[in-house]
Amino acid sequence: MLLKLLDKLRRKKILLDRGPSHPKFKNAKPWMNRYYLLFRHRPRWFPFNILIHELLDDDHGDGVHNHTCPYITIILRGGYWETLKSGKYWRSVGYIGFRSADNLHRVDL
Repeated sequence: MLLKLLDKLRRKKILLDRGPSHPKFKNAKPWMNRYYLLFRHRPRWFPFNILIHELLDDDHGDGVHNHTCPYITIILRGGYWETLKSGKYWRSVGYIGFRSADNLHRVDL
């Protein structure tokens, strides 16, 4: 219900599995739905934002990635496999993880 409301309020963004500069962009498919709880475009003076990510597919490629800022992840529904330097872990509903921006990981459904 909340996600439908956020969609109606135009606070949903569909992220594709590849960008327009990718040679096979015409084959792009939805990878994640991003819902903005606070700001669709966060002002630079505000220190954080709150987002809901609805994952539709595994992370791109074979490698790991990091993020541009520290983040907290809370699993609200379903779950995923997270690959870290220390191993591969199942993250289920209720899991809360605190990560630094330089934390390398991979997410697979």
